[in-house]
Amino acid sequence: MIPSTSKAAPQAPATRFNLDLTPSSLSNYIGNEQVKKAIQININAAKKHNLIIPHMLFLGLRGMGKTTLAKLVAKEVGLPFTYFEGPAIKKIWDLNNIMTDLPAPNSILIIDEIHGLDRKLSDLMHQAMDNFLYSYTNDKHKLMTIRTRPFSLIGMTTYEGSLSEPFYSRFDMHHLEPYSVINLQT
Repeated sequence: MIPSTSKAAPQAPATRFNLDLTPSSLSNYIGNEQVKKAIQININAAKKHNLIIPHMLFLGLRGMGKTTLAKLVAKEVGLPFTYFEGPAIKKIWDLNNIMTDLPAPNSILIIDEIHGLDRKLSDLMHQAMDNFLYSYTNDKHKLMTIRTRPFSLIGMTTYEGSLSEPFYSRFDMHHLEPYSVINLQT
């Protein structure tokens, strides 16, 4: 075998691409123009009147951008948010820890898969949504009242009919539609 005398051509430095396709603002969120418009109206009204934004529920199939949209709302409002997944909130002390550790007044609490929240806990949550407090009887039959900072809850679900009616009725509903071919080409 004859040894090769050719040398490999010099390689150009690797080009780095930023593959983060997450939009940086609500205006850069692709699709669901009616939903974005309604949310922007709520945000503008809350800012103008120095109020918290209304509680919102984003409904849609997996991969529709519900979580991204929730985080963009928090960014647009300029307030801290806390993120949890509904099925991870299992016991009353989980809820108590979340509700008493909100980072600031008017914080945004984001709960993904909110349909996975236990029915008893969702009943307490809807009390907190109305009055920023909730009450329950502990295992020693003592009435406990938990006060929270004012907050806005943004929930996301793929299962619209799975929330109790009292809980469901406290939200502004936003149905996310599948991306159109034009949206996907953008």
